[in-house]
Amino acid sequence: MDFRRLFSNYTPIQPEQTPDDATREGVFNYDLENKKHDIAFKKSYLKTRKWVGFWTFLLVWVWLASMLFFVLCKGTRMIPGTCYGFDLPDGVIIALVTTTTVTVVAFLTIVIKDLFPKGSGNGDVGPQ
Repeated sequence: MDFRRLFSNYTPIQPEQTPDDATREGVFNYDLENKKHDIAFKKSYLKTRKWVGFWTFLLVWVWLASMLFFVLCKGTRMIPGTCYGFDLPDGVIIALVTTTTVTVVAFLTIVIKDLFPKGSGNGDVGPQ
């Protein structure tokens, strides 16, 4: 197929020729549209920050409560509120607490550094 013949009468549309209902006098305003897109992105990014911040906070509290529960069960040698015995070797408890702590701290570090980067402090929002 001869592409030169196919596109021989092609003329690119210039920005001044692009009509838009939301712009004045039918001239497409790229700067205005770029600012609108930037504001929409920042609102979406802040909403994501709030959502992830809430679930990260909840994860830390659940982790803290579960570690407290296991240590309490180990100390009393029974599950609180029941008559069932609970006895795990010290090595298992140490491994459980250590690995979950490292996992939660690593996860939090990755998520927080991505969502809340050290910026220039000028109010920029979004990934750097």
